[in-house]
Amino acid sequence: MTIVNTAPSLGRRRQLRVLRALEHAQREVNGDKLGTLATLEESCWYELYPAGLRMEGIDYARQYYDHYFAHVRPAFREIIDHGIWENEDGVAFDVTATLEVTPAVLRTYRFLAVVVPGDIGVVGERIWCDEELARFLFGPAFGNFRPIDGYRSAVDAAER
Repeated sequence: MTIVNTAPSLGRRRQLRVLRALEHAQREVNGDKLGTLATLEESCWYELYPAGLRMEGIDYARQYYDHYFAHVRPAFREIIDHGIWENEDGVAFDVTATLEVTPAVLRTYRFLAVVVPGDIGVVGERIWCDEELARFLFGPAFGNFRPIDGYRSAVDAAER
């Protein structure tokens, strides 16, 4: 997958923020672990929805990317890009990916990832996916996620 740079049509501040997010995504797609980590701010975070979980800090991001580049990236068999949307608050990637989750076992997942740029790098990423995919993506780092204070999913609201 190639990340298309549409930032030149944006205002300067917005352009820089979008470029930060696109650079992060492109380095991740290219398999560049050190480059991906270099795009992150120290206080970076990851959020999982609809579960309402959050993991914070560069040390946890390193743990995640160690797992991701060693086990997840090599498992990709097909990627379908359904669209990329951007504004100064982030760049959203709507993707279907087929992954070889164990030898000869393929699973196809649809997910949405929003890369959130900050003033000097990427500050976070929000991922909408099911728990099975989240556990596969984050591996051992999944245990570092904690509930987001005050978050209620639509399922939680419907059950009340």
